[in-house]
Amino acid sequence: MEGYFDRFNKVYNAIPPVIIPPPGLDLIHFLEGFDVDMVYQLKERDHTTLEEIQANSLKVQANLLAKKET
Repeated sequence: MEGYFDRFNKVYNAIPPVIIPPPGLDLIHFLEGFDVDMVYQLKERDHTTLEEIQANSLKVQANLLAKKET
């Protein structure tokens, strides 16, 4: 998961300032790297920054893995 964060951040931060996408678009594109269950869980939470969604991604992943183990 953290490898995905690193790759996403590297690509996003490499976008020249003159073509930076509008606020919120980074959150939409970030979700494209996950399966349907993960996206559904993340969309239920309120995210305003990329850092928030990345932190919540780790929590959601842990919850989903715990559910699969039971």
